[in-house]
Amino acid sequence: MNSLVSIIMPAYNCEEYICEAIDSILSQSYQNIELLIADDASSDGTKSIIEGYSDSRIKMFHNDGNMGYLQTCNKLFEKCNGEYITFQDADDWSAKDRIASQVEAITQSSLGICGTFLEFVNPDGSPATASKILPVSDQDIREKMRSTNPFCGASIMITKDAYEKVGGYDPFFSRIGNEDYYWASRIVDKYTALNIDRPLYFVRANPNSVTRTIKNVRQLLSVEIVHFLIENGDKIEHSKNSIDPKDPLLKGFIEQLEKPFIQDASLIYRKEADMRAYYGDFVGSFQSARKAFMARPWYLINLKYLLTTATRIINK
Repeated sequence: MNSLVSIIMPAYNCEEYICEAIDSILSQSYQNIELLIADDASSDGTKSIIEGYSDSRIKMFHNDGNMGYLQTCNKLFEKCNGEYITFQDADDWSAKDRIASQVEAITQSSLGICGTFLEFVNPDGSPATASKILPVSDQDIREKMRSTNPFCGASIMITKDAYEKVGGYDPFFSRIGNEDYYWASRIVDKYTALNIDRPLYFVRANPNSVTRTIKNVRQLLSVEIVHFLIENGDKIEHSKNSIDPKDPLLKGFIEQLEKPFIQDASLIYRKEADMRAYYGDFVGSFQSARKAFMARPWYLINLKYLLTTATRIINK
């Protein structure tokens, strides 16, 4: 059990946390690793912090311009040399035995994909919520896949064989999120899956994280799009191994999803408030609720959101 493990880390404007992320990988009990890092044209000191490391296991592939999380991951996928591939987000960290535990699980159970339980933490690293409980067995993962993402995306480890068969993230999901959900569903369709029932990955409630910032409506619809693709993937047109966004069936489905947001300009902010609250960012949730109220102040539900999110801050 000493095969090389490739760990990919896209990094963008995370100077406050990236040292903890990198150090958590370099200090893993499993030492035969390569850490592939790409700074995605950060405007803060992230890049210089990365370049301050001299560990030979770190390989740097910085972007000249901002490519986004998905495209950066796909770039790093192509650079991987390991028999196993996993992730480490630049504002989170991993338990010391995470990599060893996943390699052991994959080899002992002939898995193609292996995740772990996770724990949400506050920006200062203190616990934010209880550990996230996920389905463990292959059967339970398959049953959950059609209704919710059964993995912590950043803790997923796959075999090289799985990557060669499925490839990287589908570009269709670039800058809208849930690329990991759809990708995992395609791997589970071909390989045995497992989640280790211990929190080996720690997700920071960083309000500035790209996964917590809503910039377009489709970010809020991406889960429903994944569900639709899981159910109808064989009917959707593909071009160059990617979903064709012009496919009539998919295009019609997305248009129906977008209608409520066109009719109610405040809906996007209420959805954003829900997402920030889920990650424990109650101040950010209040700010989003305030945007909803400002967009449609006479709408009763926006007043309710404003009061509810304010109450969460007071009671925290």
